[in-house]
Amino acid sequence: MKASRDFVCVRLASFEDEAETRFLDQLAIDRPGDLKNSTFAILSPNTKLPLSAIGRSPQVSYPTDDDMAAAMVRIAARYPKPEEGVRRMPYLRDVRLGLNVASCDIAPFVVVHASDPERRAAIERTLAPLAWSDEFIGVFVYAATASRDELRAIEGLPEGEGVSIVQPDVFGLRGKLLAHASGLEVESLRAALRDGRAAFHAEGKNTRELIFEARRLDLTWRDDPGPEARKRKAPPAAPTRATKPAAPPARKEPADDR
Repeated sequence: MKASRDFVCVRLASFEDEAETRFLDQLAIDRPGDLKNSTFAILSPNTKLPLSAIGRSPQVSYPTDDDMAAAMVRIAARYPKPEEGVRRMPYLRDVRLGLNVASCDIAPFVVVHASDPERRAAIERTLAPLAWSDEFIGVFVYAATASRDELRAIEGLPEGEGVSIVQPDVFGLRGKLLAHASGLEVESLRAALRDGRAAFHAEGKNTRELIFEARRLDLTWRDDPGPEARKRKAPPAAPTRATKPAAPPARKEPADDR
């Protein structure tokens, strides 16, 4: 976690975003068009030069967490550190995706709901420093919406705008309110985050049992790559095939691309 503070860490939506899919296709692990559901890479600031092996997980380059942290420290030392700026909220694309990711991560879900852009900006100016603080960084998954319709899958939300902390269900399709703050005061938001974190129930998952139960209940998740992609007919999916994991690269990092 400490080593990551000197990096821009991006969690892509993968199949849920057409533009990101095209970007990931450029990093193809095996072949173009054979997009995986997980990809790991450390890239140079201009994203053109891989600074690690590209694979399904960090283990293709770093056998242990300590190995990865040490490599990240070395990489970060080669690039000038930018001046500290205002950090934006680490939002996922929408409430639907955020609820699902939070369930997958077994993490509480924070929703910012404000129909007025100025009101949303005011909430974010107070919430963002909390989200990136040592107390809360890495604890929550975040999304925002201006539409009440997006919140229909969440039980117990009060009327009006504000910040809600939500318990996702085991399938990531619905949620239940844990805590809520309607004001802009920093202590009010801090208290809501603390209350939501304390009330959150982290329940482990068994993939085999989860798939069986979802089929029994006829529950499905359909990727939504966005409105522009929905206007066009999706191409046929590339056939899947078993692949041999890539061999770990040499420890030496690539030459500086500045």
